[in-house]
Amino acid sequence: MTDIGRKLAQLERRLAAVERQSRLGSASVDNTALEIRDQAGSLRGLIGQQADGTTAVNITNGPTPPAPSTPSVAPALGGLAVTWDGTFTDSTPTPLDWARVEVHTGATIDFTPTPDTLQATIETPQGAVAYVPTSTPLYVLLLARNTSGTASAPTTTVGPYEPRPVADDIGPGGITTTHIADDAITTPKILANAIVTAHLAAGSVDATALKADAITGKTITGGTVTGSTVQTSGTGQRLVLNPNAADPGDPLNTVPAVELHSGAVSQVTPGFLSAKISDDTPARPYVSLRSPAVDTEGPGDTADLPIDSELRLYSSQPGVRGGSFLLDANPNPYADQYGLSRVRGYVADSTTDTSLLELSCFDADSAPGGSGTLGPGTTVEMTGSQIRLRAQRSGADFSTYITPDGLTVSGTNWTTYTPTVAGGGTATYTTRTGYYWKLGKVVFVTIDITVGAAGSGASLVTITAPSNIDRSARQILPIQGRGVYLSGMAATGSALAMETGSGAVIDQLVMSNDSATNRDGVLTGANLIGGARLTITGWYREA
Repeated sequence: MTDIGRKLAQLERRLAAVERQSRLGSASVDNTALEIRDQAGSLRGLIGQQADGTTAVNITNGPTPPAPSTPSVAPALGGLAVTWDGTFTDSTPTPLDWARVEVHTGATIDFTPTPDTLQATIETPQGAVAYVPTSTPLYVLLLARNTSGTASAPTTTVGPYEPRPVADDIGPGGITTTHIADDAITTPKILANAIVTAHLAAGSVDATALKADAITGKTITGGTVTGSTVQTSGTGQRLVLNPNAADPGDPLNTVPAVELHSGAVSQVTPGFLSAKISDDTPARPYVSLRSPAVDTEGPGDTADLPIDSELRLYSSQPGVRGGSFLLDANPNPYADQYGLSRVRGYVADSTTDTSLLELSCFDADSAPGGSGTLGPGTTVEMTGSQIRLRAQRSGADFSTYITPDGLTVSGTNWTTYTPTVAGGGTATYTTRTGYYWKLGKVVFVTIDITVGAAGSGASLVTITAPSNIDRSARQILPIQGRGVYLSGMAATGSALAMETGSGAVIDQLVMSNDSATNRDGVLTGANLIGGARLTITGWYREA
C-alpha cells in the first residue's frame, strides 16, 4: 500500500508538470503547415510546409490596405519622376502587412490599373521617387498592395505630364519660335554681345518705352511697373505680385496683393498679403496676411470664401485706440458653425485709457453645450491689471477675475443634495437639507438636519458630504446644534473627517456646551433628542 501511495504521488507531480507546459511546448509540425484563422474562420496565414514544398510563413487573405496619398509628378529627362511621400489617406498609419506601393501610368485619365500599366514599385514605407521612362505624356496613379497581394483603392489620377526631352530627341531646326514660351529666355542664357543693333526692329525702342535715367546697369530706377503681373515662377511654389488679385475675403472684388503660392496640389487659393482700409468708424488702414487654403465654404457660388487663417495689423484709431491686431484661425463667416480660435489686442489711445489682449476659443454651434448660434467656449481677457477667465455654454456663463487685490469669482452656481444620516438608531428626520459650491478641489457646504423622532443606540452619528473627502490629514468643519443631549440646550463643536475614514462621509460630530456636564462628547444615536437641529457650514478639501 505504501508503494502504491508513493507511485500515485509521483504520477500526480508528473501530471502537474505536464499541465504547466505551454500548449505546443512538446509539439512539432511534421511535413505539414499550421493554419491561422480569424474569428470568422477565414484562413489568415500558414506556418510550415507550403504548397511548393518550401517551409515559410505565408500571410493570406489580408484586409484591404489604405490608399496612398496622391503622388506628385515632375518631368525628368526621358521620363517622369513620380514621388510618394509615405503617407496614406486620412493619415492612416502604415499597416503591418504592407508590402509596396505600385506606380501605374496610362494614356487617358480614366485608365484602369492592371499588370500592363504597372511601371514601378516603391518598397519603403518612408516614401520614395520612382522614375518612369516615357516619350509621350502620361497620367499617373498609385495603389498600395499588402503581403497577401490585396490592392488598395487607387489614388486620384493626375496628369498628363510630359517628359523632359533629351538631346537625341531634338534634331536640327527642331526648336522654332513656336516652341519658346514668352519670357522663357532670360539674360544669363544670352551670350554677351549676341544681340546687336541689327537684331532690333526699327522703332521698337523709343522715348515712350525708355525714359532718361530709367535704366542704370541692372537696376530700374525712378519708374513704376503698372498693369502687369510680376512672379517668380509660372507654376508651383512661387510669389506673384498681382495688381488685380481676387480678395479672399471678398472674391467679387480685386485688390493689389502679393500672392503666396505653396505649390500644393490641393491648394484652392494662395496665401495673400495686402493693404486695405477697414469699414469701421473712423476707418483705419491695415495689412492682411492670409494663409493658403485647400477648401472653401459659402453659399455655393462664386462668393464662396476660403477656409483659412488671417493676421490683421491695424494702424492706430485716433480718439479710440492705438495700434491693434487680430489673429483669426477662422475668418470665414460661413464657417462660424465649426467654431473659432482667435487672438486680438490693442494698446491704449491715451495715458488714462486701457490696453487689451484677448484669447478666445469656442467649439461648433451644435457641439454639446452649444446654443445653436454660439458654441461652448472660453475667453481669457487681459485689460490693464485685470485678468478675466470666462467659460460659457448654453444656459451658463461663469467668470473669474484676477486683480492685484485678489481673486473674484462670479456666478451663484450652487448645487443642492440630500445628506444621509447614519448611526441615529430610531431617529427620524423632518428635514435633511444640503447645498454646496465648488472652486477646483475646494468645496463649501452647508448641511441642516432636524430630528423628528428621538434616536437611540451608542453608534456614532455620521453625515454624508456632497463629494469624496481628502484623507491625507484630518479636516474639521464648524457645527452648531440645539436640543442635542438635552432639550433646548445649545451646543457648538466640530464635524470631523478622519484620516482613517473614506469616501464622502463626515465621521464624527463632536459637541460641547459650557453649562453641560457632558462637554466635548462625540454624538451618538442616543444623543439625538426629538426636535434637535444640527447645522454644519464650512470648507473641506476634496479627494
